[in-house]
Amino acid sequence: MKLLLIYSAHFPYHPNVQSLEMADPAHAASFAEVQTAFIQAEEEDVERESKADPAFTKRLFDHLQERLINTGYEVSQTPFGYFLDLNMQAPGLSLARVFKNI
Repeated sequence: MKLLLIYSAHFPYHPNVQSLEMADPAHAASFAEVQTAFIQAEEEDVERESKADPAFTKRLFDHLQERLINTGYEVSQTPFGYFLDLNMQAPGLSLARVFKNI
């Protein structure tokens, strides 16, 4: 799994193109003062660079969301299965951007 964390002072998005048939209906949203996480799920080990299938990835994201909510975090997901128009305002603060290979 690859994880890119970016602190965002302002993070609006708008669903642009549906890329998966399994995608639920989507709507635009906007958030302020949030930690955004961009996640690439991989079914196999990192060295093989094999991306996970969409159903596996959606289950993983839902599981991660549930775990974070259960520990007291407020969590939202962007619409799964869409290409999104993103407009991110990310200040240049120390540790505002972190990349991890998990």
